[in-house]
Parts: sequence; C-alpha cells; structure tokens
Amino acid sequence: SFCEFYYKFNGALTDTCSTRSSGGTLTLVGNANVGSAGKMGNGLTLDGTGDYATGATMAIDITDDWSIEAWVKTASDPGIGSGYGVLFLGDLGGDIGENELGFGLYEDDSGVELIVCHSSNCGLGDKAITDGEDISSGSWHHIAVTHDDSDTQIDFHLDGVSLGTFSGVNFNANP
Repeated sequence: SFCEFYYKFNGALTDTCSTRSSGGTLTLVGNANVGSAGKMGNGLTLDGTGDYATGATMAIDITDDWSIEAWVKTASDPGIGSGYGVLFLGDLGGDIGENELGFGLYEDDSGVELIVCHSSNCGLGDKAITDGEDISSGSWHHIAVTHDDSDTQIDFHLDGVSLGTFSGVNFNANP
C-alpha cells in the first residue's frame, strides 16, 4: 500500500506523501483559509458557504483497499437532512454511475453521524451511515473510514473507537 495524498496544513498547501505525490498543491476557493485554528498547529477553516480546497486531477482506485482520516471541529450541527463534506473524489456530476467517493458528517434524527457514499450527492447511489453517534459540534474529533476490497465493507472510526462494519456501498470502479 502507499500514500495517495497527505495534507498537514502546517505551512504550504502541498501534498507531503513520501511514496507518491498525487495530490499536488491545493487551491483554496471562497473564504477557505489556513490558519492557527487547527488541532495540531494550523488547520483548514471553512465557513460553510461554498468554501473548499481543490487538488490535482488523479485516478485513485476506490475499488482497492483505502482509508481516509481527518481531524474535524464544526461550529454548529448541519441540520437534519444536511451534512458537511470532509473529502470528495470525483467531478461533481451527480450521476450514480460516475463512481465518485464522498466522506463526511450527516445529521439525521439520531444526531450527527459519519457517512460515506458513492456519489457527489449522498442522496443517490450506495451509502453507509453510522447510527446513534451524535458527533458534537465545538469539539475536535478524529474521524476515519476504511474500505477492504476483499469483502467490500466499510469500517467507521470515531476518536479511535471502531463504530462497526457496514456493507451496501459498492465501489465498483474508479472515479
């Protein structure tokens, strides 16, 4: 296995993988900025109104084994039926067959949950959502999701604790 991209946000917005440098340098859009508000030094700050960071175009094999992790702290809950994106791989076309990958936070009747989906619009296509986690706003949380291609299952982790294994997300091709 190898690192596809790794952004520390302490200094330059450049991918720091030692094995590959797939991600290149990030471009900040909207009011996105890097400042001292991070968990361990600097961090990426987004105000929730169209801000994001975009990287290089690359082919990442979402059918293979992979893991995504991040430290997140939200100022408020997104509201029932809404969410906050943490990572998205794809072209934002919104079509089910485009093999896009989204990971983030989603609020339902149980509270704020972790979600991973196979579409730019998590209302379409395959998705897995934790249940009953209620990830609190105003606090730092380490969130992670892993995919094992041998059994096509998703594992969620919150603050170092496994939240279980989920099936039903079919990552059948690359974005």
